[in-house]
Amino acid sequence: MSFSHQQNSQGRDQVDVVRSDRSSKNLQGKKFCRFFMKKGTCRHGANCWNLHETGLTRTPTAAIRQSVTAANTEARYQYSKYNKWKNLLEQKPPFVNHMDVLMSFWLQALWIIDSSDIDYGYLMVRDLTEPNYHGRQYITKTLKLKASDARWKAVLLTIRDMLCFITHHKILDCMTIDYSINTMYEVISGSDGNDFILLLLSLCNNLKDSRGITSHELVDFVSLVLRATHELLAREKQVASCEHLPALLDKLELIIPSLGTESERQVMIGKLELLRV
Repeated sequence: MSFSHQQNSQGRDQVDVVRSDRSSKNLQGKKFCRFFMKKGTCRHGANCWNLHETGLTRTPTAAIRQSVTAANTEARYQYSKYNKWKNLLEQKPPFVNHMDVLMSFWLQALWIIDSSDIDYGYLMVRDLTEPNYHGRQYITKTLKLKASDARWKAVLLTIRDMLCFITHHKILDCMTIDYSINTMYEVISGSDGNDFILLLLSLCNNLKDSRGITSHELVDFVSLVLRATHELLAREKQVASCEHLPALLDKLELIIPSLGTESERQVMIGKLELLRV
């Protein structure tokens, strides 16, 4: 190796050390350069105010591009799913043959909120209760489903997905949408909660005919009924005087002993006792 080559090599090493030292001093409070992360280059070069490296070592441009591309692709896919669901809200649910539409509506809603960040929970509850959309009609039509329908399992799964959505932690834990959540439960409750409680009671009465539904699914469904009833009673006080509520609680008390494991039964019994207080 020639002396000039050694000097150049040493010079590059010194530059890297200087850059590393500069990064270690200025890393705190700085953000990654979005141009560098997106394109692998930045017109400001070493004078850019933002970071072109992570930590004290450089990240290969290809790896950054791949990571950002994957994240952007997933974000675009989630947003397209949300927009597709929102488009349903902009249309009135059909008056006939609406079972498949309702089933798809709540299934999509649950998929979006399960697979995305909490911001979608905020957007979805806001859109569901927006007076200019038809979310309230989707809720009321869902509550009008009959457990005696020939497609009883489809009814059960549709109600299960709705209960999963309205009791989802990404919704209930988001205090910034508390008003919208209360509006959602107000729509579900109606004047006295009769439609909601009657629907749950009729489904529980038909659980004995649970062919094609696993034991785990039954435990999940009863747990959701308990959780949704608790949320409804906490937010809509008039539901406590619903004439069908005692019948629902009595039916749950009869069902629970035949479900799940001992620990699962104890949890459900504890929730039921809280509802009776």
